[in-house]
Amino acid sequence: MNKGFNTIKDLKKSNVLQSVESSEKTIERENIGKNVTKDNVTQSESSKVLEEKLKNKIREKYDNSPQGKEAELNKAKKFIKSTGSMEINRILACVKFKNSLILHIPPSHTVSLSEKLKLMREGFKKVADILVNDKSIKKVEGSSWLADEHGSLVRKMGFDIKDINFMEKFFVVIGNILKKQNERPYKRVSISREDFLRRYL
Repeated sequence: MNKGFNTIKDLKKSNVLQSVESSEKTIERENIGKNVTKDNVTQSESSKVLEEKLKNKIREKYDNSPQGKEAELNKAKKFIKSTGSMEINRILACVKFKNSLILHIPPSHTVSLSEKLKLMREGFKKVADILVNDKSIKKVEGSSWLADEHGSLVRKMGFDIKDINFMEKFFVVIGNILKKQNERPYKRVSISREDFLRRYL
């Protein structure tokens, strides 16, 4: 299971990095360090830039490996369990809260955008069945980076998009600092029961 990579030393211990003999040679060979030379940045800055690019490249290779996909699948299952949600398919889960059905997208970095959209449409048909069987649900809601990066696409799927409030943004920033990560910005989405059924039943 992928426990996360914090340093180059950690990365070198992984099976994925066995074929990487030299960070600078690898970067030059795959053109990751293009335009990064000692002429335009200091040696220490160059080293940090190259190290970060190498870490990102290794993460990408790991994500696309069988071990990476299995690790993400385990993360997705833990995420679904932690939110008390019901799994719909690989990229969609839901949980009822009051008169709303809240949609969640579990960790799915290794799933392509086109595959995500295919699974989402299939999942929405199952969500429609849930609405048919539970008339107390009045709307379908969620929050996702998809709404921020692909707003026009999300609107075409019938959802209204709203920005998260100041406090939510504040906690995202604090969370990124504490976790030393950069969580993608996200927005809230919602659609009425009637509109959802009309589109996906």
